[in-house]
Amino acid sequence: MYVTFSEKPWSALLNGNIVSDDIRESMNRGIALIMTSQTCRIRSDFHARLQHATRPFHSRLESRLRLLDPHLTVDAYRALLRQFYGFYQPLEDVIGQVAIGLSGCEAARRGKVQWLVQDLLALGETERTIAGLPLCMKLPPLMTQASLMGSLYVVEGATLGGQMVARFLRQSLGDEARRYCRFFVSYGEQVQPMWAAFLEALALVADGPEGERDIIESACATFQCFERWLVHA
Repeated sequence: MYVTFSEKPWSALLNGNIVSDDIRESMNRGIALIMTSQTCRIRSDFHARLQHATRPFHSRLESRLRLLDPHLTVDAYRALLRQFYGFYQPLEDVIGQVAIGLSGCEAARRGKVQWLVQDLLALGETERTIAGLPLCMKLPPLMTQASLMGSLYVVEGATLGGQMVARFLRQSLGDEARRYCRFFVSYGEQVQPMWAAFLEALALVADGPEGERDIIESACATFQCFERWLVHA
């Protein structure tokens, strides 16, 4: 009598003597692939929900930036970088404090303030004038790892378009712009690998409705805080 798959559960097939070791190993690989595919789909679904929830705030923030304005001047660009510094510096300080002791946290290797400082120095600022720049005090509340990752989603996502911005700046401000667009070059050729690694870490934190909610709320709040800072700084 032959035993079909419908007559025996998978566990019996894998743990019994019904199939050979080669077939059992192949079946295990197939199950692993199915589970991996399902996990990837779940993560992709969450990322899509996150993008949808943040899109209005993302669009409003982008409309405030003049980085792709063909009439952008070096002085206007310097003023914009000052505003970026005023937001990123305190935000990174808070993220660093919240990240202390969190295992697997992505924050430690994703600081960007040093690139802003490098660009501002290249534009004629001094360490003293940079230290005296106004800082944003109305930041999103980052109380949990999920809220931290939601805020990081905003600043990490900005690196995806940074390469295009850097190229445009070299056109609008001249080739000299290479000296002061380090912030927008960010990770260089590692932008995509760094983004993929961040999404993996983000998905691990979004392990349930509460985690997803905190990430989404924090990302939206970060976009809103940045926009208000650009308007009122």
